[in-house]
Amino acid sequence: MQFNRMKQIIAGTLTVLVLTLMTGEVTAALVSIDPTTGVVTSSEISTCCGDRDPADIVNGSGLAGGLHDVNPSNMWLSKGSGFGGVDLDPSVTFDFGDVHTISSFNVWNYNEIGAFSKRGVNSVSIEYGATPALGSTVVGITNFAQASGAAGDAGENFSGFSPFEARFVKFDINSNHGDGNTFYGLSEVQFDGELILAPERITGVAATASSELTAGGFNRVAANLVDNVGLDTNVPDGAAGAVNGMWLSTGNGIAGGTPDSAPELLFDLGSIEEIGEMHIYNYNENSGNPGIFTRRGVNELEILVSNDNFGGDIRSLGIFNFAQATGLNELAAEIFDLGGVDAQFVKFDIRSSHSGDNNFVGLNEVQFFRASNAVPEPATATLALLGLGGLMMRRRRNA
Repeated sequence: MQFNRMKQIIAGTLTVLVLTLMTGEVTAALVSIDPTTGVVTSSEISTCCGDRDPADIVNGSGLAGGLHDVNPSNMWLSKGSGFGGVDLDPSVTFDFGDVHTISSFNVWNYNEIGAFSKRGVNSVSIEYGATPALGSTVVGITNFAQASGAAGDAGENFSGFSPFEARFVKFDINSNHGDGNTFYGLSEVQFDGELILAPERITGVAATASSELTAGGFNRVAANLVDNVGLDTNVPDGAAGAVNGMWLSTGNGIAGGTPDSAPELLFDLGSIEEIGEMHIYNYNENSGNPGIFTRRGVNELEILVSNDNFGGDIRSLGIFNFAQATGLNELAAEIFDLGGVDAQFVKFDIRSSHSGDNNFVGLNEVQFFRASNAVPEPATATLALLGLGGLMMRRRRNA
């Protein structure tokens, strides 16, 4: 979500936020989760006993005053033996919509009356991340307590872990509390946390290259780097049939192409900006050969900046290295902190690929974001302290 949109959303609560800073206390708020799109389960019972669907985990049904009832229609239940087949890999995944710092959460385990509460989640691993790929695990939480099976269940609070940053949280379920039909269920889950305000992306960026692959019907041009197309695909031209995707320099073997011996990319931001972050999506072609075509991605390069298109103002930010892409969908950005440098033009002087074939070198997408202090709004300092100060999951440049 863009920064200026976030300012509109929280404008009405700015006074509360300022008072919070003045008192030195930060109180996490309940994270809102869309019941329709914000929770996905590996399965749900559908052969009988309707309305035990994933939405019931986050819609507050059956919950009053922090206590949960015993009505199973207010809970989620997986399929089970004799009821749709055993769920061999049960899980629940939550999508907060934006990255939050999660400081605690509450679990009301499956609370159908009496012995049916054994269907609740027991052994569990909690994974999280800013993308669906997740990548991290909450340390120290391995089990959820069995619910009481009686009206007024108080649930269980978890807050002894180190706060973590996530948009997605997954409960990877390993066992229930002894139910013989291998059901897995939950009544309600609530997360407490602070929204991390994303830096504002610089739009309208133009990209040119010392060479680009257009021979042989290809369209891997520099403009593809700044069109926001193809971030979730490993097909080099974007979605099937699309003309937008990744950039690739000229190389050997395509319509008699000549390798670009000194590949460069030039980005024009349109005006002088304070650049805070740079997000890189390296060349992510798969085409049935994972790990082969991704070696065409940029490895080592020097990044230079200028305010006059390198006429007299030429400043080097140093030597960088970009990680090889995965060759899989849902490629996560590699984030570099540029420290708020003032520049209109950014040049990539590329020195090597990841040993790619035929002397090709390429990238998928490049995004630039304004430094947090570059937005001259009264609320900026407060918002930065509450949100941007926690954004530490970034790769820093080499000196």
